Amino acid sequence: MDKILEGLIKSGKITHEDIREIERQIIDSHLIKAVDIIHSILCNKPHLQPGEIDSDGCLYYVEEQMDSTWTRDEHIDWLDKTREIMYSYKIVSSEEFLEKLIKAMKLSEEFARLDRLTKRIFVDYIVALGVEY
Repeated sequence: MDKILEGLIKSGKITHEDIREIERQIIDSHLIKAVDIIHSILCNKPHLQPGEIDSDGCLYYVEEQMDSTWTRDEHIDWLDKTREIMYSYKIVSSEEFLEKLIKAMKLSEEFARLDRLTKRIFVDYIVALGVEY
């Protein structure tokens, strides 16, 4: 399928933007959960309440209360960011990505509960193993 798409792009029959536009319309429950998680972890803007106006604020949670949530600017941006992260790991299944994201969050929570020395030993252990990220 990838070769077919690349051929269509090279011939000028479709563009990367055409593919992104179609892709934006395909949103399943796993992807929605992954986007919510990625947004909650990575968004560092102040979150606005309905009626607040701040050009530097995030409207993600305001958009949640509106019709057509996933066609709104913040949701489109976070959907694109989430897919970009997912694809950077060569994962195309939103279900697989959500599963791995949740596992990583659980490991992070467990790591946070360790005492400082155990954390250092663990990190040294991972480095010694030469684990690639």
